[in-house]
Amino acid sequence: MNLIITGMECGVQLENGNISTRDLTELSMWFRTCNIEQEDRKMELLQLQYFLAVAETEHMTIAANKMNVSQPVLSKSISNLEEELGVSLFERVGRRIRLSSSGKLFQKNVRKAMEILDSSVREVQGLEQGGFYEINIQIEAIVALAAELICEFSIQHPNVVFKIEQNETRRVCDKEKDTDILITSTRWEGAWPNSITLFSEEIVLAVAESHHLSQYNLVKLSQLEKERFVERRQGNNFRKITDSFFREAGVSRNVTYECDSPQMMQQLIGSGMGIGFIGTKSVKMAGIKKIKIDDIRCERFVEMQWREYCNRNRGVCEFIDFSKEYFKSFV
Repeated sequence: MNLIITGMECGVQLENGNISTRDLTELSMWFRTCNIEQEDRKMELLQLQYFLAVAETEHMTIAANKMNVSQPVLSKSISNLEEELGVSLFERVGRRIRLSSSGKLFQKNVRKAMEILDSSVREVQGLEQGGFYEINIQIEAIVALAAELICEFSIQHPNVVFKIEQNETRRVCDKEKDTDILITSTRWEGAWPNSITLFSEEIVLAVAESHHLSQYNLVKLSQLEKERFVERRQGNNFRKITDSFFREAGVSRNVTYECDSPQMMQQLIGSGMGIGFIGTKSVKMAGIKKIKIDDIRCERFVEMQWREYCNRNRGVCEFIDFSKEYFKSFV
């Protein structure tokens, strides 16, 4: 028998000899300490990434495809994690799964830990690249003003690179780890932690100068039930706010045109095809009459929100400070 196994790190060295029970024990210990345990340590971060993928999708197959791994491997990883923690992270509901109360708490803390790690990596990379920083920004409101803001900032800070996503149909700042800053709007000031109000503005009714409502300076929402409205698509940030006005007033309305583009919406209003809402500070339109709403308070707060640990990125901190100063004239 010719068997050569060398494991000097653990004091095991067998050559051309019989393997005794003691040798097998030492050999087993060597594999565990030098191979398997090291493998486990390498897998810990990936294991947490697997957990987050399952937590977000609530589906093993979808999560496995997302992580480019087989479903049995993913299931085994989750089982090992639950065994190590001593708790069940998921509950089965039919063919799907959902987070348990323990799983929700674990997801929240793991997400924070991953944010710290991601921010730290980007911070170090920024230093290595001679002070260059990357900001991932998602814009849900004031798209035109946000573009002007970024342009002004970039002139003064050429060492900052922006990755911009214009996504006006869903909030993902608290879900997507790659988002550093979110610009959005709400009817309530200070609605979220880690945020500042850039400015507030009154929301008014915009009608063409030739429209029959142009004779009024003040209207009630109840007067508008039969009017043809031009609106943004369902789920859009601004649309959610204007929908809430009518819910609060207990009034229905007729939305005749829905579009993605603010420019298209303004053109339809200006040509008399319908009426719609605009912000008094964020939108400049010629050839229209602005009419105030009398029965409820129509106002929105434009907010900048950032992730809890993004202050590790110096570029993000500088952009937040710059934005505060930039919008002071809007207050």
